[in-house]
Amino acid sequence: MSVRNYKFRLYPNPQQQKRLQNNLDVCRWVYNKFVEHVQNGFVSRNDLNYMLTELKQQESWLYNYHAKMLQMISTKLDAGSKINN
Repeated sequence: MSVRNYKFRLYPNPQQQKRLQNNLDVCRWVYNKFVEHVQNGFVSRNDLNYMLTELKQQESWLYNYHAKMLQMISTKLDAGSKINN
């Protein structure tokens, strides 16, 4: 049985580029908030997800972004901290 791989290249229009950049900016902002919190002591992924809920209550504009996208930040941060330990 042979396996085929495909590569696709996307060419977003200016409006799509703006939305993608905006999503990256939001992820960066949430990541930095998580890092500030983690530097104060060990925090689990579940703690970060709970913190995300609190952040959403404080910053209502976060409700405009998909929750799974924001939760993946805590997953990546948790996985990175396990590699460094």
